[in-house]
Amino acid sequence: MSGTAITSIHARQVYTNRGNPGVEAVVTTENGAVGRAMCTSGISVGTHEIVFSFDGGEKFRGKGVMGAVNNVNNIIAPALRGVDASNQQLVDRTMLAITPDENAKLGGNATAAVSAAALKAGAAALGIPLSDTLKRACFVDDIPELDSSLLACAYARARGTDRMCS
Repeated sequence: MSGTAITSIHARQVYTNRGNPGVEAVVTTENGAVGRAMCTSGISVGTHEIVFSFDGGEKFRGKGVMGAVNNVNNIIAPALRGVDASNQQLVDRTMLAITPDENAKLGGNATAAVSAAALKAGAAALGIPLSDTLKRACFVDDIPELDSSLLACAYARARGTDRMCS
């Protein structure tokens, strides 16, 4: 579809209301549509949680995310430039293909933020509700209106990919 190609992706370190760092990604398409999403770490740590990229060290008790931000800006963004933002599977598969080696991770906080931002940008580029874009991505018809922070994880669960979200 015309205008849905990704033209730019930019990430930055942002902070939650509790002062914890997170990754915010902004995806822009050819027709000027913008999707913005933030991925922060929670307090739970389960066996199916995505593996985040943290900076380590003393700053933010080791939980800084500038490495993940740099991964978005310098590795993920060039790989996704020109990819159709309305094709969520292609967006996610492209990110997964960047580092097929499990030991060379981009950071789940980087990939989840970009995935959710691309989902939103794709919907905006097509002029359709976000829930309709998620239904298309998951090949289902019965997803109600969802909180946008749940969309990327719901999509990842639907396609059975624990590398992006649990």
